[in-house]
Amino acid sequence: MNKLLGFVRTTLIGGVLYLVPIVLLMLILGKAFGVAHRIVPAFSGVIDKLQLGHLLTPQVFAVLLVVVFCFAAGLFSRTVLAREIGAFLDAKVLINVPGYGFFRSMGGGSGGIESFAQQPVIVSIEDEAWQIAFVVEKLGDSRIAVFVPGVPEVRSGSLYFLAPDRVRPLNISSAAAFQVLRRMGVGSDELLRTALKG
Repeated sequence: MNKLLGFVRTTLIGGVLYLVPIVLLMLILGKAFGVAHRIVPAFSGVIDKLQLGHLLTPQVFAVLLVVVFCFAAGLFSRTVLAREIGAFLDAKVLINVPGYGFFRSMGGGSGGIESFAQQPVIVSIEDEAWQIAFVVEKLGDSRIAVFVPGVPEVRSGSLYFLAPDRVRPLNISSAAAFQVLRRMGVGSDELLRTALKG
């Protein structure tokens, strides 16, 4: 029963984490296209003078405006000022929003996980079953804190504190380990054949 509840909880969290960025992107793009459509009439005179009305329909021009705006925002995000503004908002404003810290640490593909995940390992949780995991921290009593990601949604999973003899290091990068998890184990034989140390 506990395993079933854990599976349901992990799957629900994974679904939410997967859908939230998509829904937010759709909302932002919808608002952006709405603003772009309202701006288009201001350029109608220029478009008519250039005789481009048959090419730059209001819909096409609105898309181009959104693309240009996104490109300009991308350029700005590379500046020192943008990073300082982002750091200030993160530390002073967004961190106070309920749930923001959780989604920040888990968001962005596996990027949030890679910020704290260290050595990829395989761990023995039950009987002879082994799972790919990541060392999070080594505790003072010699136990090892490991994060076992879900499959294929690696942004949710479980935390275990295991004895060293139940943890075997892998000679692979975190990116390679995440790739196997996202592909639901496809490529495990080739990857793990030479990945085990010792």
